[in-house]
Amino acid sequence: MPIELIGIAGIAAMGVAFYLVRNWMLTKANSGQEIPLVGKQKREWVNALTGGTLVAAVLTLAVFGLAEQGGYVTGPVALMKAIPAIGAYIPFSAAAVPSVPTTTLPANPYQPTTPSGPTSSCIGLAQTPAVTVNVNDAQKPGLNVAEASQYRKKGQSSWSAFMPGSKISAIGAAGEVYQMAVCLNQSALTGTCYGPVFDYTVKCQEEDKVQKAAYNDAANSDVTSTFYNEDEQAAAQSMQAGSSATVFLQFESVSDTVFGNPYIGDYLTDVNGQRAAYPNVLMLQLNKTTMKKPDKVWVFQSPVSSEVNVQLKQVGCPNIADTTSETTNYCYEAPVIRDSRTRVAVKLVADSNHAPDVDQTAFVYTGSFYVNTDTGELAWGVEDNNNAKVGSAAAESLTIDLTP
Repeated sequence: MPIELIGIAGIAAMGVAFYLVRNWMLTKANSGQEIPLVGKQKREWVNALTGGTLVAAVLTLAVFGLAEQGGYVTGPVALMKAIPAIGAYIPFSAAAVPSVPTTTLPANPYQPTTPSGPTSSCIGLAQTPAVTVNVNDAQKPGLNVAEASQYRKKGQSSWSAFMPGSKISAIGAAGEVYQMAVCLNQSALTGTCYGPVFDYTVKCQEEDKVQKAAYNDAANSDVTSTFYNEDEQAAAQSMQAGSSATVFLQFESVSDTVFGNPYIGDYLTDVNGQRAAYPNVLMLQLNKTTMKKPDKVWVFQSPVSSEVNVQLKQVGCPNIADTTSETTNYCYEAPVIRDSRTRVAVKLVADSNHAPDVDQTAFVYTGSFYVNTDTGELAWGVEDNNNAKVGSAAAESLTIDLTP
C-alpha cells in the first residue's frame, strides 16, 4: 500500500480516537462520575483538555514534518512519523522520500531592454539614415531659401557642407547628435542669408525631413539711415559748450531683409558682456575735442516691442572699426535692423569748453554666426577670430549732423 494512503488512514484514525475519548469523558462529566486519572470535571474543562491535546498533537506533527529532509517531506508521511504507535508498522526510510530540487526560473524573455548609445543599424531600414533640411523665407513662408550651409557631429571640429532642400545621405548612426547651421558658410562669411543653428538627433528613417526658416540678408546699401534732432526733425542739432541733447538714429532695411542675424540668442549665449539678443554693434565716432562720452544710449522705437526702451550696454569696439587721431570710438550693443524702422536714442554731451563745430559719424556692424578656425567651435560676433567681417561686407554709416 502506498505510504501516502497509510498516512491518510492514520490521520483519520487519530481523529476518530479523539472524538471517542472526548464523548466518553463528556458522558462521565455530565453524569457526575469520576473520570479515571482526572476526577470529576465539568463539560467546559473536558472541552479544553481534549481540544488542547488535539492542538498540541497537530503542532507536534507539523514540527516533525518541517524538520524532515531539510524542511520538505510529503505531508502524510511526516504526520505518520509523529505517531510512534502507527509509525512502527510503516517501513519508512528517509531515502525513500524523493527530494524536490530547487528550480531557478530563467530570465523573462519578454523583459524590454534599453539600447545604450547610438546604433548604426536600424531594424527594417533599407539604407542608412538620411535627413533633408528644407528652409523657407522667414518673412515670406511660401518662398524657399537655398544657400550653402554646414553641419557637423557634435564634439568634432570638422564641418561638412549641405544645401537646404537636398538630402544629406548617410548622415550618421541613429541616436547621434549633429549641429546644423543654416546659411553658415566658412568660405563666405559675408553676403549670405541669416539662418538658425539647431541640434539634430539622427532618426531611424531613410529620409527624415526638417523645416526651418531663414532671413534674406541686407547689404549696407539696402539700409536707409536718417538722423533726427531732439525735436525729432530730420535736421541738424545745435549744441553749445557744456550742453547735452538727445538725438535719434533711425535705420530700416529694404523689404524682406534684415541687417544682422536674429537667431543668435536662440542658440548661443552672451559674449564679453554683449547680449546675444543684440548682436550688432553701434559705434559712435565722436570728436575728441568737442564731445564727451554719451550719457545714455537706448532703443527708442522698434518693430520688436520687447526692445523698446531697452538701454544698450557699452561693449568693446571691433578690430575692424576705423579709427582716426581726432576721434574717439564709443561702441554699444545694438538690435538687428529690420524692414520696419528701428530708432536708437543717444544723449550726446558737449565738451565743457568747446562747442561742437563738426559733424560726427555713427556706424552699425552686423553680428552673425561663424566657426572659430582655431577650435572648430561655433561662435558669434561682428568679426571672426581672424578679424574678418561677419554678416555684411561693410558697415552702415550715418552722419550725426551737429553743424546747423
